[in-house]
Amino acid sequence: MWNISTLIGILIGVAALYFAIVSNATQPTFEIPNPNDDPTIAAVTQPPPEVDYFDLSEEAQQNIWRFLDLSSFLIVFGGVVSSVMIAFSFRRILRCLFSLTILSYIRFFRERLDLREPYISPRRWHKNLEHIYASSLKMAVKRSRGEHLTDADIENLEHEKLRQWVRKFIAIEVVQEKAMKTIMDAEIAEANRQADEDIELLDFMAQASPAFGMVGTVIGLVLLMSQAQGRNISEIIAAMSLALVTTLYGVLMANLVFYPLSSKRAQLQEAHQRIFLMVRDSILLLRRKELPSVARDELVNHLPEGARSQFLQNPDLLK
Repeated sequence: MWNISTLIGILIGVAALYFAIVSNATQPTFEIPNPNDDPTIAAVTQPPPEVDYFDLSEEAQQNIWRFLDLSSFLIVFGGVVSSVMIAFSFRRILRCLFSLTILSYIRFFRERLDLREPYISPRRWHKNLEHIYASSLKMAVKRSRGEHLTDADIENLEHEKLRQWVRKFIAIEVVQEKAMKTIMDAEIAEANRQADEDIELLDFMAQASPAFGMVGTVIGLVLLMSQAQGRNISEIIAAMSLALVTTLYGVLMANLVFYPLSSKRAQLQEAHQRIFLMVRDSILLLRRKELPSVARDELVNHLPEGARSQFLQNPDLLK
């Protein structure tokens, strides 16, 4: 479910962190001494001068580099990866990651990882619903006339699950309707089970990230205290700020990576659920050889609200 809002959210998050770090060095002092140098008179407050956040001073550059630490990143990222691999199987981890990318369309990965459904974008999700609706009505017209679906009719179906179930249940009518519904419901339940497992895994990673951030901070503080003898206070404070970066990395990974991915996976689950249910209802209607008008009235409820009136006003689908 990657879309423009995802990109905008990432850019806003990065920009907020950048300006927060840089502004600490570029923000000037607003109070200046009184020209009369009279200590009894309060300092005069002047409006702050304009600051160029992209013309970085040496101090601002140091602030940026202070937040970039490979050791802190490795502690958090390596800790999360190790804990996930301990808690879950490697195949389940790969399946979760592949389900959110276009790699899930590659048949090799889908068969190896037992991916029920590939990743689908919001735009493609709506297109699939509209295609299933139009294709189902065309097949309903042929079925209501007593005509058989040809191999060409089935091969022209773009949606893989619709094509698979039409070939399995409609082209060869040997399975009873009740058994058909049981089989399709079982497949839908299995797809939902996989989605729930993926969401659980991503939530686990989101919860582990801040924990390993704290672990990295504790490690940094222990090393700092063991080497504090002979250092001045400014060196100790600088080293302590570096130790706290690990906690920052853990919080950022949780809230900018893993929790958003978990939300995306839940949205993907909802999209596939709607598609599965529409395909199932289409198959049951075709199996009963319902009239196209009946199929239209039942299937139109699965469409997005904006597309319903458009398809209801299209009489060509019922011919």
